[in-house]
Amino acid sequence: MTNTNYFYDMIPINYQLTDKQKEHVLSSFPPPTLPDNIKGLQLNDLTKGSAVSTRVLLNDFEVKKTKTNKSFLKLSLSDQSGNISAKMWDNNGEVEAMLPILEQEGVFDIRGQVDEFNGFKSVTIYDLTPCKDTIDPFTLLAYTKQDIQQLTEELFAYLYELKDPYQQITFRAMDHLWEAFRLSPAAKGYHHNYLGGAFKTYCWTDALLQIHNNTGR
Repeated sequence: MTNTNYFYDMIPINYQLTDKQKEHVLSSFPPPTLPDNIKGLQLNDLTKGSAVSTRVLLNDFEVKKTKTNKSFLKLSLSDQSGNISAKMWDNNGEVEAMLPILEQEGVFDIRGQVDEFNGFKSVTIYDLTPCKDTIDPFTLLAYTKQDIQQLTEELFAYLYELKDPYQQITFRAMDHLWEAFRLSPAAKGYHHNYLGGAFKTYCWTDALLQIHNNTGR
């Protein structure tokens, strides 16, 4: 059975998957269940000066210096909406006081306001408090917006094209790694760095190969 997906919603990509193969894939390798609606800070929808009060995941931080040698914290945060760039000024010794907390904690409640420079929006934080509530970490992680079942079917259609022993080896590997792989991001930052990102990367790699073979380039 021929199925069609569209690379960047423009270029048709055809792949073969029989009903029997599809049934086996979805029963043996069930796709993850992802939230229906994105929650979190929609930074691009906010204007400069807008107040911010939200819960975020801390990805990374570093102490930087201004041109006047004043310290500030540069933070990389995230929630379901994606990555959030933020900074916190050292007005009353906040940087030194926050460093041990940032080393130990991962989830924070923040208050601040939207800043904008050269069209790039970020958050200037006034208050950064470790979250002590029990939370589901997936509520703070971005995820692919594509149909995850369709990506699962497409991925395994490509795997079925492999010849033995490579197909057998790959399916055995998936038996062991599927639970982790199906939610894995493709990278830590910028390149499909969200839940289901590895799905997208592998499918797009095969799609690009198909486009290359079909165009002869």
